[in-house]
Amino acid sequence: MNERKNISITQDRRVRRTHRTLRDQLLKLLKIKPILKITVSELCELADLNRSTFYKYYSEPKDLLRQMANELFGDLEKNLRCLKSMKSLPDTVRAIVQTIYEHRDICNVLFSSDVDMEIVNEMLFISHDHNTALWKKEFPSADIIQLEYLYTFMTKGIRGIIERWVTTGFEQEPRYIAELIESLFLHGANALLKNS
Repeated sequence: MNERKNISITQDRRVRRTHRTLRDQLLKLLKIKPILKITVSELCELADLNRSTFYKYYSEPKDLLRQMANELFGDLEKNLRCLKSMKSLPDTVRAIVQTIYEHRDICNVLFSSDVDMEIVNEMLFISHDHNTALWKKEFPSADIIQLEYLYTFMTKGIRGIIERWVTTGFEQEPRYIAELIESLFLHGANALLKNS
């Protein structure tokens, strides 16, 4: 029984190492070419793995990128679930910015290259329903059109801030970026919805 358990642990380590190697090499390639130009052969050659190993887990390099993005989305969604009211906004924004910082390798690729923009847009609109419902509670007289415009304004603005932060090499601390987003959000929301 112990022998079987040891074999399983060894295989798990090998699988994790394989995934990590493929991930690292894909990130290297994405710095020099778009995802649709990356072939399985060149990725496997760079990773020093057989193509059959790659195909055991993925059908194309874009699948691997999607898995990496999904890990980021999962962490972002976990942080967004903590957003219960406007009072929890500062902690939630800090947690989200910290998550982006912790996943800076994939964020660097997502925001600073010709990666499929569908992935970035998905990341930005991940909290649409949750936030508009929350804002409706906080600003009951606001209509859905105002809330939609606020969401569009905020996601495009946040994307611009995050994109600049990422493309300048994360020069500022995550706390600074979180406070900037928070401040801009609160002023933007109050200005738009104060007459509602």
